[in-house]
Amino acid sequence: MTQLNIRRIIFSAYEIYRLRRTTFLQISLLSFLWFSLFYLLIFAIYFSFLSTTFIIAVSLGDKSETYGPQTARDFWSIFLIGSSLFTTFTIFPITKGLRLQAIIGRIASKQLANVREDFPTALQQNKRFWVFFRNQLYILLICIFSTLVTGIITSIVFHKNAKLAVIAFLAVAVFINIYITTKYWMSDIAIALENMTAKNSLQHSAKLSCNHHWQITAIRFCVYLIVLPAYIIPFIPLLLELTTSGIRWLTIRDSVLFILFGLISLMVVQMLVIPFWQSIKAVIYHDLSN
Repeated sequence: MTQLNIRRIIFSAYEIYRLRRTTFLQISLLSFLWFSLFYLLIFAIYFSFLSTTFIIAVSLGDKSETYGPQTARDFWSIFLIGSSLFTTFTIFPITKGLRLQAIIGRIASKQLANVREDFPTALQQNKRFWVFFRNQLYILLICIFSTLVTGIITSIVFHKNAKLAVIAFLAVAVFINIYITTKYWMSDIAIALENMTAKNSLQHSAKLSCNHHWQITAIRFCVYLIVLPAYIIPFIPLLLELTTSGIRWLTIRDSVLFILFGLISLMVVQMLVIPFWQSIKAVIYHDLSN
């Protein structure tokens, strides 16, 4: 059985990141822009839905003091239209972003095999971008289903003690979801490298990670500890301001500026960290595949 060396994997991933940082950051920026478009579309559709609902409610309220079947039909029509718009215009940028992140893993894997692949070539080899969305959707549905089953079982077993039931549910649900995400963690790279279907990529990732779940989990935990300071740094100015001046002296304008600075900094950090995560994943995938 292949033994995964945490130190070697982290240093190998860093070395790949260093060698291909320009390409990785370019792809990560494009991925970030697609996900940003996703969030903008969510806000736009959400506020459009609220505005339309408010206008119809006001117009109907002017005509009658009570709401009848027509009001309900109008509401559900708006809801269905809004849901359709949300599904159509938000899934597309998510899928584009997921494909770009997987391409980073593909380029890193090729680099490990001493093949220097450029971004256009990798993109050309991964035209089926919807498969990446289906892949993540399957993982999400598996996690949701397992969480629901866990909730039902813990509520039955500990039905006499609600507090114990909640603690047991949280502990078991976290454990199971870590297991599931680790099991299918490398499925996106399997798609990008092997041109697999979403279902086959999950099976392949599960096969590779078999007998290595806790080694991979330990590696992920160590990487979280390494990148954690990068997520804390953006909030240091706010913490220093609160420490020196006190929260009562922080104006609304300063609060908004600090929040905006923190959010933008977090986005930049995320853009820088994604290639490192994908490089870690690529090194593990390479070691387990060989």
